[in-house]
Amino acid sequence: MSVFPEQLDLDFGAPAEDGYAIWQWQRKQALQRVSKEWGLPLEQPVRLRLTGIDGEFVGILRLNAMPTTLDRKLPLQLRMDHHVFESTEIEFCSLDQT
Repeated sequence: MSVFPEQLDLDFGAPAEDGYAIWQWQRKQALQRVSKEWGLPLEQPVRLRLTGIDGEFVGILRLNAMPTTLDRKLPLQLRMDHHVFESTEIEFCSLDQT
C-alpha cells in the first residue's frame, strides 16, 4: 500500500479505438473516481450552500479543474454556471430532486 495519494493516470484499457472516444471514456472514469473520493455528485443537478453566502445555488456541479492526484486533503476547484469555488467552501450539498 502506497503512502502517496493516487494519481489520475491515463488508462490504455479504454473500450474504444477512436482517440476522442478514448479521451471521453478516460475523463468519465476520472470524474467518477474524483466524485467518489470527495463524496460529491459531480456532473449532476445539486442544491448547495457556500460558506459566507446567503441563499442556495441550484445547478450542475462541475469540476473547474481536474486534480492531478486523488487526495481529499486538497480542495477541488469546482464551478456551477459562472460561480467558481473550492470544495472547502461547501457548507451543504445534496442532489436536486426538482
